[in-house]
Amino acid sequence: METVIEERRPAIEAAIKEAERDTIDAMAQHVQRLNEAYRRAGTRVLRETPDPAVLNRCPRCERIVRTPRARQCMWCFDDWHEAATSWTGL
Repeated sequence: METVIEERRPAIEAAIKEAERDTIDAMAQHVQRLNEAYRRAGTRVLRETPDPAVLNRCPRCERIVRTPRARQCMWCFDDWHEAATSWTGL
């Protein structure tokens, strides 16, 4: 049994290396698609709200939230639907 494994070791190692390369390539493609999605989202937000003074920002982390009317932050998960639940900074 060990002889069969030893005979197949180079093929197995080559398959593992190929799978690792494929995984790295897939991750790189995913990161590229994600960056492109963020770029498109940012472009859309700026197109829909050309005046930066009207951008809706999270009161807790100061990041731009998903929509101009959003009351929840997708970054820090703060929720300011009611003033009592908003982050106070204390």
